[in-house]
Amino acid sequence: AAARIFTFLEVVALTPCLAQLRSSGLALECLQLVTGPLCDACVRDMCRVCGAVTATLTVLRSLGALIAAQLGDPGVFWQAENCLKFLENVTFMNAQNQLLLADVPTDVPCLLHLVASTRDLEKASEACEPLLRGSTARAVLHGALKVLLNFTENHDVACTLVAKHGGLPIICSLLCLKAGDTYDTQVLTMSLLANLCEHNGDNRALLGNTSVPAVPQCI
Repeated sequence: AAARIFTFLEVVALTPCLAQLRSSGLALECLQLVTGPLCDACVRDMCRVCGAVTATLTVLRSLGALIAAQLGDPGVFWQAENCLKFLENVTFMNAQNQLLLADVPTDVPCLLHLVASTRDLEKASEACEPLLRGSTARAVLHGALKVLLNFTENHDVACTLVAKHGGLPIICSLLCLKAGDTYDTQVLTMSLLANLCEHNGDNRALLGNTSVPAVPQCI
């Protein structure tokens, strides 16, 4: 497993964004298989030790900037989805990997910006751009929420950090998306709010005073 992780890491690290997009995306897909639910905990630890988690976070920051500028073609969304699925795997019940998100000041804001950007695309797609739905913007939105769920599970420092970067209003705004096929989004949103507030009195107070901002409408 370690040898395979190093091989995949090399591809991801050397092609951090648009260059050889397909190759790095496939490498991330392979990393997802290696770190799936049935893998040993030591495999997730090895991903951290060999730098795969850090490299993937670097890739995600670049992709997040493209998505925020609404310049992402389907390949960018696909690679962002792969990054998030891998990060979801390696942060699942792994406190040390979860802490990596707190170590770099830009990582939590990056995840929150992804939530906000894909929320806006999802809102626009309700009336104007239906092709953005399904496997693109919504998949990235769900992936970011799942990583944040792992990050904040029984982790008070993480909960405080998400709130510090304005996460509560962003997350609450997802509840404004139209009903219908957004059921999974609503479940992930409410689960994340439960994580953030269950053991954190400051966040509960902040949530009580949070007004949900209007989500931009498609013109």
